[in-house]
Amino acid sequence: MKLEEFGVPNYSHLKDNEIVVATEVFMKRLGITSGSTNTMDLYNLLKVYLKNIDKRIEINKVLNNSL
Repeated sequence: MKLEEFGVPNYSHLKDNEIVVATEVFMKRLGITSGSTNTMDLYNLLKVYLKNIDKRIEINKVLNNSL
C-alpha cells in the first residue's frame, strides 16, 4: 500500500533544494532571521519531516505531547 492510501501525504519526491528554498520563504514571511538557531535547524527538520514518515510520526508525537 502507498502512504496516500492511509491518508498520509508522501513528500519523498521533494528535492532537498526545494525544501531549502521553501524554508527560506517561510522564514522571510515570519521575519525569522536564521534557519539555524542554537540547536534548532529548520532546514534539516523540514527535510526529515517531509521525507521520512517514521521520523514524521516521532516529531508529531513530540509536538502533541508538548502542547
